[in-house]
Amino acid sequence: MHYMKWIYPRRLRNQMILMAILMVIVPTLTIGYIVETEGRSAVLSGK
Repeated sequence: MHYMKWIYPRRLRNQMILMAILMVIVPTLTIGYIVETEGRSAVLSGK
């Protein structure tokens, strides 16, 4: 039981770190994709 008590918070912390990383990466990728798409369409319509 003591072993479980020690390992569970570590897993929980790892999950929280993973979620935090995802919350940073996903919006960054989404914004980067949107900006690139907008930039391409702007260049295409400009020509």
